[in-house]
Amino acid sequence: MRAIRAAIVVTAAVLAPLAALAQSPDRPVMLVVGASPGGGVDRTARILAQELGARLHVDVVVENRAGGGTRLAGDYVAKAAPDGHTLLFTTGESTVDLAFDAHATPSILRDFTPVTRVAVTPTILVVRASSPMKSVGDVVARAQREPGKLNYSTAGVKSTMHLVGEIFKRESRADIVHIPYKGSVPALTALMGGDVDMTFVSLASALPYLDAGKLRALAVADTRRTPLAPNVPTFAEAGVRDVVSVIWNGILAPVGTPVAVVERIANAVAGVSSSPAYRRQLATMAEQPAPTSPAQFGTMLRDDVATYARIIGSAGILAE
Repeated sequence: MRAIRAAIVVTAAVLAPLAALAQSPDRPVMLVVGASPGGGVDRTARILAQELGARLHVDVVVENRAGGGTRLAGDYVAKAAPDGHTLLFTTGESTVDLAFDAHATPSILRDFTPVTRVAVTPTILVVRASSPMKSVGDVVARAQREPGKLNYSTAGVKSTMHLVGEIFKRESRADIVHIPYKGSVPALTALMGGDVDMTFVSLASALPYLDAGKLRALAVADTRRTPLAPNVPTFAEAGVRDVVSVIWNGILAPVGTPVAVVERIANAVAGVSSSPAYRRQLATMAEQPAPTSPAQFGTMLRDDVATYARIIGSAGILAE
């Protein structure tokens, strides 16, 4: 009997922490955002936080730590306890950052555990509604007729949009000039003011101008059309293959966070994504839920960094 009781005690001692781990996070979770309050990334994080808290049965609080791109927020989370109570809400710009600087600190590949992608919005090519260029074919034809005459604005050097522009130039052999701005709003303002001919931008940023009839979308950089703008063809449909770039946001945890904790959070995000109310809220921002498993998200991060690094190298882009 003593041996049996001893075995029971040992088993209980082993199972108790495992049971507690399965319930983690079990107190308020901080979702750290490397952007200022009120912007698109912040708004998405707050929509998710409310729904995610209900799924996890704990409060999920958004904390903004803007600065240094996303590095200030990333550094804070990377140094946090790896227990699922401090998470980083990041974007695809973090993969571009690492592609430019393989020694960036913190590194999304070395210092974090991937949890899940959250939502996506496609990159699109837009022109003014009054532009004589009504298709991607028109852009390519004019660029080949008048090399170096057409230009395009983006949110800046080292932005995802800049690299999409380089992919388009490579695949279409169109000689167009990059004009970087400090953000997507100035880039769009320059387009509408006639300072540039076209802009690569996220659908989320361009949608209000498209709805107002001020801009025309020529193509979406995805493998299929988006239900948020079903009449806009993909670049492949428009005659230029391999121009694919989806803007995403997702969740990372400090490296060393237990697998059970990571999976519980990822499963909760997947559950949130099935909520019609949540999907409607994201749709108002031209975003769609796109959860992944932790393993899928990790593969996606590595592939994105490798792809962007190749583009940067082949285009000879220098970080400013």
